[in-house]
Amino acid sequence: MSLCYFPTEIMAVFKALEGHHTIQARRSVLLDDYYLLDVEVRDEISDGNTELTFSNGTVLQFYSDNSQLSVAVELTSLRDGPDYYKLMDFSSNSFWRPRLNRPIIAINILISEFADDWYRSEFGVEFLLEGDQRVIVAYFSGGNVPESTHVTGDVLDTSNFFVRKCVFGNTATQL
Repeated sequence: MSLCYFPTEIMAVFKALEGHHTIQARRSVLLDDYYLLDVEVRDEISDGNTELTFSNGTVLQFYSDNSQLSVAVELTSLRDGPDYYKLMDFSSNSFWRPRLNRPIIAINILISEFADDWYRSEFGVEFLLEGDQRVIVAYFSGGNVPESTHVTGDVLDTSNFFVRKCVFGNTATQL
């Protein structure tokens, strides 16, 4: 059995990724949700866990922790789940192709400014990459989308009231 962590609990793991790059991106997607979404974005926003494999051998699995309004992390690979989920490799899609094999120059943990002892609200991990690329794995809840983990390359709207906790890198000029 693998242990789950909140991002601030494994900052040393994130720090060890400095200068390394993502070599594979997989997701375990909820099929009912996946096929209802627009084909242009469904690989990134469909309900399901996200696994990233890095050049130093680290494998991180991100999933939503609804009780803490957070993204949680396991240091393990995704496994096949029930029939209504499908494990898919998205490494060659249009989102991941320009982001794979780019060195990680900074990592930030995104935390709600309203976080407290009851709700950790560590809702995302932001990877800044060489070549002005970024990957954000974030907990999302709202609209007609259930609580889930999304992947984006967009800068998140600051109206979400969050602060960045820098793991490493000079992020002030890159945001």
